[in-house]
Amino acid sequence: MRSLGSTPLKEPSVWSTVLTDMNQERVLSKSEESLLKIEQFFGLSEAVIDHQIEEHKYFLNLSIPYEIPRQEAFESWSQNVFSPLITAIEGQGLEKDFPSLGVDELFIKVSDHWYHLKKEDDPQTSAERAVLSFGALYCEDALSRVEYYSRL
Repeated sequence: MRSLGSTPLKEPSVWSTVLTDMNQERVLSKSEESLLKIEQFFGLSEAVIDHQIEEHKYFLNLSIPYEIPRQEAFESWSQNVFSPLITAIEGQGLEKDFPSLGVDELFIKVSDHWYHLKKEDDPQTSAERAVLSFGALYCEDALSRVEYYSRL
C-alpha cells in the first residue's frame, strides 16, 4: 500500500488497470486475458477477485522478505488457486449440488474450505480433494454427500 504523507492510498486493482487498458485499445497480456476470462466465463465479481488476490498476496508476503507486486500476486493466485479450484469444481459438478449458491459464494466457500484443510490437515491437500470434502460435508442431498465421500 502506498501512502501520501500520512494518508494511505490503495493500490489500483489489477481489474481497474485492465479496464483502463481496454479503453485504450491495447493488446492484453496473458494475465489480463485470464482476469477477463475469470469474470466473464466464471461469473466471479471484481470484489471477489480483488479480495482473493489480496489474501493470496498477504500469505505469499509472509514467507518472503519483500513485498511482491500485485500483478505477481494475481498471476500466482490465478495459477495456484483459481485454476485448480475452478477445474475441480467443474470436474466434480459441485455447482449443480449447490443451486442456491451463486458462483461467487460457492467459490469463496470452497476456497475457504481448501485453506482450512491445508492449514489443519495437510498442506499438500489438492483442490480436487477440497471440492470432494466440501461436497461430502455440506451437500444438502444425502445421496450426493455419500457419492462425494466415496470419491475422497
